[in-house]
Amino acid sequence: MPISLKQMKTKKVASLDEGRLLGSVHTVFVDEKTNQLKSIQLSQMVWGGDQRWIRVEEIKRIGVDLIYIANESAVRTGTPPGRSIDTLLGMSISSKDGKVMGTLQDIKISSRQGKVNKLRTQNNEFITVDARELVIGKDVILVQAEAKTTETASKASKTRTLRDNLVKRTSKAMKRGEKLVKRTSTVIKSGEKLVKRTTKAVKKIIEGNEADLRRKASRKSKIKKVVKKNTKKIQGVKKGAVKKSVGKSVKKAVVGKPTVRSLKKKTAKKK
Repeated sequence: MPISLKQMKTKKVASLDEGRLLGSVHTVFVDEKTNQLKSIQLSQMVWGGDQRWIRVEEIKRIGVDLIYIANESAVRTGTPPGRSIDTLLGMSISSKDGKVMGTLQDIKISSRQGKVNKLRTQNNEFITVDARELVIGKDVILVQAEAKTTETASKASKTRTLRDNLVKRTSKAMKRGEKLVKRTSTVIKSGEKLVKRTTKAVKKIIEGNEADLRRKASRKSKIKKVVKKNTKKIQGVKKGAVKKSVGKSVKKAVVGKPTVRSLKKKTAKKK
């Protein structure tokens, strides 16, 4: 399993024989020729003291939190061999075919041989490198031609979690949408029922109004007929009375005036 050199700086060093904590890792050093982990520098135990470091060959086990060495005598003093990872971080990474790959953020080594096998860029992408072709220069780190970058496990896991969360949210939204559709359909059905009931009630009201109108119209027609009859009767009565009165007046007029016969009779009597 690859080991991150940057994460090694968070670990502590302990001796197996004495069971003592010898300090925490201050930095790590890489051999520029073999591209292997060379040494580990420990934190200063006393202010102003000499630098303490351990050769990689003295490391027995690298755990999650601790790095174990055989005994305390494996700790040396002086200048550690190799090149500090602190001087490498931030350097430009380029392939030998002229492609800029990014800037260095971390180095991973193999747990068995301690050789550099992966470089992490600022985009959290890993470049798988061949330690035999890797060149750690003063200004640029060169990797083999046609080197490819791959997603980090954390980035891939984040992508998976984001995708899973998106799927869950989408499924929840779909379920909510289905429930909303069901509720909407029930509301629509109830609305249709209400519309049917309303239309029936309106039809009844309209039919009732029409029946009332018909009744009123029939009543009006009956009243009109009765009025016509009565007017005719009244008119007939009036005409009869007029005729009688006219006849009487004519008779009076005729009786009051002398006729030809009456004049003849009068003349005959005088003679």
